Amino acid sequence: MKYTHYLLLMMIALLMGCNATQLTSTWKDAAFAVPNYRQIAVAGILQGVNKRSLREFMERHMSEDLNKMGYRASAISELYGPQALKGMKEDEMVAMLREKGFDAVITLAVIDIEQMQDYMP
Repeated sequence: MKYTHYLLLMMIALLMGCNATQLTSTWKDAAFAVPNYRQIAVAGILQGVNKRSLREFMERHMSEDLNKMGYRASAISELYGPQALKGMKEDEMVAMLREKGFDAVITLAVIDIEQMQDYMP
């Protein structure tokens, strides 16, 4: 009998803890206007990861998604090659991108990679 009381109390506690999240207030800066970017460069940053194909895939995938959304986006690795920006200073990169007509850059950074391998006979 005690077991059913404990089970009933646990069920009630669980149900009471399942409240829906509710938005109580919002704020929007009335002066903010969404910039109208003409051309966006997508750059992948993979420090400590020697996976050039991963960086190229990330850049290409993001640029394709942005193009589907109506933006003009290009992957830096496709424009300049995989090693083109290596060793360049920030102001040199900015000048090179502006020369090609880019007015925005989206950077994608990989923080950590955990590799798993599944084997199924």
